[in-house]
Amino acid sequence: MNPSIISIINVKKSYGTKEVLKGLSLQVSEGEIYGFLGPNGAGKSTTIKILIGLTDCECDDILLAGHKPIPRNTEYLRNIGVVQEAQSLYDNFTVYENLDLFRKLLGLDVSRLEELLDELKLRDHQDTKASELSKGFRQRVLIARAFLHKPKILFLDEPSSGLDPIAADKVHQFIKNLKESGTTVFITSHFMEEVEELCDRVGFLKNGSLIEEGVPRELLVKYSAKRLKDVFLTLLKDDDDE
Repeated sequence: MNPSIISIINVKKSYGTKEVLKGLSLQVSEGEIYGFLGPNGAGKSTTIKILIGLTDCECDDILLAGHKPIPRNTEYLRNIGVVQEAQSLYDNFTVYENLDLFRKLLGLDVSRLEELLDELKLRDHQDTKASELSKGFRQRVLIARAFLHKPKILFLDEPSSGLDPIAADKVHQFIKNLKESGTTVFITSHFMEEVEELCDRVGFLKNGSLIEEGVPRELLVKYSAKRLKDVFLTLLKDDDDE
């Protein structure tokens, strides 16, 4: 097993009197695809915000690629890329212009942009304005933007939400290619079929606590389930539903 590239130990976060994270601890190995699963309100978004340095918390320790997210620092940010579901592009810019703006901000050679246009099959759309792109192509551009600087860790929030099967398959293939290149991918998703296809391990979050973790196929055996969706429902259904 590869060494941990994400290490979270006893993370606690409250908003006023509401406890959102209750001593969360988890380890993600270098080069794996980790699925972080849970219902709305479980604490997934708060965890991501902490890991990418957007909010503080109480904890014993947090390390990503050997660096701490708080306070935010250049070395830390150089190691991570983020694609959030609500992220947007500059609609009046073309695909090329959107990516080139961030390339310049990051101080990267133009060859890196050219490489990603080919890798994500965006070459034929490089002169298309972002406002004219389908959701599938917008998602590919967002992933390209997040991966311009070749981060060691890529955070993906609902990577195929709203995509048709063909567009989703292209995104999935790129994610698999990232894993092959050694990138660690941290995914949140409500699509259990996607999680089963992509993830090496998954963790289930409920009411701010990690209640189960493991390899998808081993969890299917453990819970006598045919689909990961069944495991999700078994673990995360509301007590009121019982």
